[in-house]
Amino acid sequence: MKTAYEKTALFITPQEIKNNNQVLPNYINDIIFKNILIKNGWIILDYKNLNYNIYKKKGIGFIYKTGDISYNKNIYSIPVFIKNLFEVKSHRRITNKYDLYLYLKNIPSVKNNIIHCFNLDDLNYLPSNDVYIARPIGGYEGKGIKNLTNQQDFINYKNEYEIIKQRIEDNNISLMEKRIWDKGVILSKYITNPLLFNNKKFHIRTYLLISKNKDLIKGNFIWKWSFFHQGKILTAQDDYINGNWNNKLIHDTHIKSTNDDYYFPQDLHLDKLIENDIIKQMENICFEIFNIIKISNIKTFNEVVNSFEVLGLDFMILDNFIVKILEVNNKLGYGVINQGTNKVNQYTYDFFNWIYLNGIKPLENSL
Repeated sequence: MKTAYEKTALFITPQEIKNNNQVLPNYINDIIFKNILIKNGWIILDYKNLNYNIYKKKGIGFIYKTGDISYNKNIYSIPVFIKNLFEVKSHRRITNKYDLYLYLKNIPSVKNNIIHCFNLDDLNYLPSNDVYIARPIGGYEGKGIKNLTNQQDFINYKNEYEIIKQRIEDNNISLMEKRIWDKGVILSKYITNPLLFNNKKFHIRTYLLISKNKDLIKGNFIWKWSFFHQGKILTAQDDYINGNWNNKLIHDTHIKSTNDDYYFPQDLHLDKLIENDIIKQMENICFEIFNIIKISNIKTFNEVVNSFEVLGLDFMILDNFIVKILEVNNKLGYGVINQGTNKVNQYTYDFFNWIYLNGIKPLENSL
């Protein structure tokens, strides 16, 4: 069924708003994605010179928004056929680390792929003599994370946490700190048998696209999902040692501690059967996360007909090739080490072409 919308695309990104072509790599990402759209017949609108009155009447075919940025709120009055965002507040079921665990723990198909978690507020001591990791639910880039090796470590950490909770209650804390701590803290057994890459601990950032598209004839919504399993391998800085638990150079895995651009599965050089089994485990987890979102009927914005969103999933692989889901992020964290190499350019093209093929192309016949 044809609509009145046209194949017009508006990018609302830090690069478009700040008009700063030196913001890398995201500026390069915008260019690559725009070129994919242009190649497929889309017209890219100029954010700086957008005539709001015209597009309030005719609408925009696709809006692509990234980053925590302020922009002209008149855009909310423009009808949109496709947008790459759901309502942010609807993500809590999966981006809250503890809620995600509570949803997945009773699903038999992924019982081996989750890490058992405890709420710090429910504990007065460590459940066992194992090493545990404490993680603020709202944390990012390793902030607030600490490995606890004994009961005294636990007591010290919980006392510090109680002080922080009191500061939140007294409104005597920075907004950034509050965002990290006010959702609580979870504890889980620390993974002491990770698969290593170049002798380093690592995790893999992969991507899951979930779409909610309206059937223009029947009026109901159709849910779909797609998994981009070509993940980014993010390592610790130093070689792994099964000990020295609070040495972040050994145990923290981030893009800043990774010395080059490595990708899963090709750079792990695993046996093909093992590689396929790992991907299958990841897909099973993605399917259950998709089901959580579908059942919760995650919301789209009022002015939008069809929505999709790409989520970042962090996985760790054990030395016995069991996959563990660490967390789900609604911020992609799309960074690279060496911008402009053939390897990075190919990966970036494949990533945005996957978004086009699964989030946009299925709806083009209605434009």
